[in-house]
Amino acid sequence: MIPFARVPQMLVQPESWFELGNPSLQTICIDLAYRLPAGGFPIFTSGDDESGIPLASLQEALKNGFWSCCGGGPGILLEPGFRDFGDPWESHRRYVSQPALSSRLLSFADGVARLQSEGVDERKIAGSLGLSLAEVESIFRYLQHSFAGQV
Repeated sequence: MIPFARVPQMLVQPESWFELGNPSLQTICIDLAYRLPAGGFPIFTSGDDESGIPLASLQEALKNGFWSCCGGGPGILLEPGFRDFGDPWESHRRYVSQPALSSRLLSFADGVARLQSEGVDERKIAGSLGLSLAEVESIFRYLQHSFAGQV
């Protein structure tokens, strides 16, 4: 899935987010990292920075008129009692465990966090610390779960 809206505190999009389709102005996505209490996976819209539409749960997108099928109103009728689990990113962080990080990479976490907070590009972070881009991404995934509200 390609994110269309910036998500506060998200450094790297979760690997479990997949695009289901794009029937209207926004892409409909699913998070396969966890199941909701009723057993299904969360469905949400990707948002769109150009239109000023934030990442949102499907119910929130429907309620605010951000998404409609073929431009003719809500394309999905929600069952009575459908529970909205809120912001997809906050729900992901709440229900998905913090990714594991090896002790070697953990030793770089503070340095990566400092450089990222200074606005340093991940390629420069990798080069300056002798890490691969994949290792920096792993550290980002760890940080965005461990320092909620600080990244």
